[in-house]
This record gives sequence, structure tokens and C-alpha cells, in this order.
Amino acid sequence: MTEPRTPLADLTEQALAELYDRLDDAEDELAERRDAGNALYRSWNEQRTALTEGATLGARVHNTLLVLRARIATSPRDWAQSSDDAWMYAVLYGWDCEQQHEHTTDCRNQLVEVAAKHGWHAGRVERIRKHRAAFAQIGPNGETDARAARDAEEY
Repeated sequence: MTEPRTPLADLTEQALAELYDRLDDAEDELAERRDAGNALYRSWNEQRTALTEGATLGARVHNTLLVLRARIATSPRDWAQSSDDAWMYAVLYGWDCEQQHEHTTDCRNQLVEVAAKHGWHAGRVERIRKHRAAFAQIGPNGETDARAARDAEEY
């Protein structure tokens, strides 16, 4: 509620001093709120910048993974020949079918065969599957490839 205005001629020196004190307090409060608002904006801007940079980096990593998968998929190299190549293929591309469907005998299921060829023990195969699962979550995987193929067929 607004205070009634006192005519200027009726103001005493004491009343003017109180009004000036209230004006000074209001100006100080305004400056504090402005500083708080500026600090909030700077903090928000830093977070926005960090998120933008993170999203850009994430997109670059995802694109790099797409390139790696395409390179492995189209390479004439026999990735099962050496143990190191087979491990890399298992993590980056996967020896088993990763599509979300009812698996049949047509589906790839070669990790066990490759593991036997190179003498990998069950613990190593399990770690490879964990690495592949984690890698598939951050990048393209068999279901991504299958979805892209289905989408291409629809158009």
C-alpha cells in the first residue's frame, strides 16, 4: 500500500533525512539484486556453454564411432585372424547379433567361436561383452544399423 504523499512544504528536516535514508537503502537493495541477477546469469551462461561443448563433443564421438563401424564393416580384412584384431572387432562392431528381434540361426553368433580360436577364457569373453554393451550404448550398434536399414526401406 502506498503511503499518502506529504506536501514538500510540510516536510521537516528529519522527515527528509528519513526519506533519503530509505532511498539509499532502496538503491543499495537494487544494486544487490542486480549483482545477484548478474551472478545468476553468468553461472547459467557457464553451464549452457559447458553443455553445448559437451553435446558437440558427444556428436563428434558418435560420428567417429559411425566411421569406425563403417570402416570395420566394409574392410576386406579378416578380423578374426589375430587375437588383437578380433578383440577390437568384438568391442567396436560385435561378433554377435545385436538386433532386437527373435534370434534365428541366420543371426551372427560368432564370439564363442572366435574366443575358442584364440583361447580366450570365459572371463575375458564376459569382459568383452560388457565392453561391447557399454560401447553400444554410447554409439552405433547392430540395432542402430537395423533401424537405419528399416527406415531406408520405408522411403
